[in-house]
This record gives sequence, structure tokens and C-alpha cells, in this order.
Amino acid sequence: MSDDKSPEKVLEPFKEALSFWSIQIAKPEELKKSIPPAKVEDPLGEIVKLAKLIKAQTTKVGIVFAPKNIQKQSEAPHDTVAELSKTFVFYVSALAQLSPKTISTLFLNEILEKSKDLIALATSFSDELLQILDTKNEDNGEEEGGDDNAVNPRLLSVGKIWSLCDTIVDFIEKGNLKYLQSKTTLNISLMEDGLEEFEEWLENPQDADDDDFFGLDDEFSDEEPPAAESKDDEASEDEADYEDLKKFGEQWLKQLKLVKLLFLSINKSLPSMTSGSDIDDIYATENSVARQVDSLVVELMMNKELNDEVENLDKGIEKACLKIISVLRNVNKSNETKVKWCVSWESKYKELQDAK
Repeated sequence: MSDDKSPEKVLEPFKEALSFWSIQIAKPEELKKSIPPAKVEDPLGEIVKLAKLIKAQTTKVGIVFAPKNIQKQSEAPHDTVAELSKTFVFYVSALAQLSPKTISTLFLNEILEKSKDLIALATSFSDELLQILDTKNEDNGEEEGGDDNAVNPRLLSVGKIWSLCDTIVDFIEKGNLKYLQSKTTLNISLMEDGLEEFEEWLENPQDADDDDFFGLDDEFSDEEPPAAESKDDEASEDEADYEDLKKFGEQWLKQLKLVKLLFLSINKSLPSMTSGSDIDDIYATENSVARQVDSLVVELMMNKELNDEVENLDKGIEKACLKIISVLRNVNKSNETKVKWCVSWESKYKELQDAK
């Protein structure tokens, strides 16, 4: 085997390329500037094909670099690594072609994150291959260490790359709308957190402990509880304010059910050709709604009053939901049924809003 065909000749440059790509992928906005983008018709489909090819080629490299095979002094180690390196070049080039306007920043960032993990695994794999080359003169014809029970790190890296390639393929094939759906489900869960406690609190907000909102005194304080207020003090409570608070809370809970219905309907309402920009708008707005719902619950339970903060949060939730409705109506202009659903939802929400 000539020096030009030694596996080190391709492994070292491959490692350097992997290091460079890892840095560039961490800066998605500059990816196209540093890596020439591919010009394929379907970059997502290309990435799927290349991920499958990387999986197959990694298997081949793992077999060729088995200690009993590496001793044969053939050109196979050089050639298999060269093939794998070339496939990674195509893979990263296809990544650079992806556009957030088409697939959404949300989806793109997750693909890049998984690809960064793949590059990190390939780097570790390369290090392990170099270690095998360093010890290849120890002609024992067995796996490293000669221990049948030992785990060969080379095989461990191959398995990890297999798994991640499968994950990337599965993720892309499910598509950006499926990923948005998973994020929507998470936002629904965030909104529902604490609502059961809020509903219980709403039954008797005047009886809640203002000074120990989180119930810490019961477990950690040795002090005697304060004396109960006199009946005269209790009678002085502004019952009208609590009635208004309860009315607001009850109506708001009804609205929240509509918000949940809206979130559950998003994925069903979006056509497959929804632009990446619309997906990003919906996701950002969902996040805004979830945060404001949480803040509104805390504000009501902590301060027990319909103050300016409550009003601003309430209006913010309404504005955000109507923005989602606007996007859904816009992407379904030609679907009369879906447009009517949006109109109906908006009407019901405003009806509840006016009743508060």
C-alpha cells in the first residue's frame, strides 16, 4: 500500500472538515456564506438519502477497521473513509441549501442541531479509527484488548451513528407540520399546568392565604399561626370585588377551553404547503399565549384583583389568538369550511370576552 493510500491521509483532513462544519452549523444565518449550498430539487429528500448512505458507509468503515482486517495492508481503509468523507460534504452542502422561509426556522434549527450531533459522533468515530491505526502493529488478530466481554468503542460509535441517522431520517420524513404539532402539544401542557389548582382557588379566592401563597409556612415554620380576624374585619372585605374576580375567572376559563381547541385545531387546519414563515409565526404566537396564560394565573392568585397587569395580559392573549386565527384564515382562503370555523371561533371568543 502506497503512502498516498494510507488511511491517515484521509482521516486527518476529514477530522478538520468535521470541526469546521460543526462551527458553521452553530451559526445558521452564516451557513450559506461559509459552505457552498447544493442545487438539488429537494434538499430535504437529499439529506434523507445521504443520512441513509452515511449509516451504510459507517458500517462498512467499521468492518474494514476491525483489527483483524486492518492488518491486511489493503487500500480499503483509505477508500472507505474517503467515501464517507465525500458523503458528509454532500450532506453539509444540502444543509446549506435549506431555507427557513420554506421549511421554517423552527424545523431548520432542529435539523441543524441533530446534524451537529451527527458531526460530533463522526469526529469521535474518527478519533477511534486513528487509535486503531496507532495500535495496528499489535498483531493479535482480535478485537481491542483481547477481552471477549469488553465493549469495542469503534462498534459503540457505529451504533450511535446508526441511531442518529435513523432519527434524522424519521424526523425529516414526518415533516415540519408534525414537529409544530409536537411543540403545540407542549404549549397546551404548559397552559394546563396549575389550572386545576386555579379552578379550586377560584371557588373561594377570599379564603386563600395571601402571605403564604405556596404553602411553605405549613411545613417549615414553627411560629404560631396568626390570630383569626374578627368577624367585623371579615365583614369589611369587599365582597363585590371578589364576585367580579370570580366572574372574570370563570369566563376566562371558558375562553381558555377555546384557546385549547384552537391549538388542537392548528395542525389539522394547516395545508401541507404552509410556508415556513407562517409556521414560525404560529409557533412564536403559541409561545406568547402559553407564557401570558401562566402569568395571568399567577397574577390573579397572588394579588386577587383585576388590575392593569391582568387587563394587559388578557388583551395580549386575545390579540395573540386572533393572530393565529388570521394566519389560519389566510392559508385556507380557498377552503370555505375552514374559514367558517375560524369566523365561528373568533365570534365565540369575543362573546366571552364581552361577558367579562
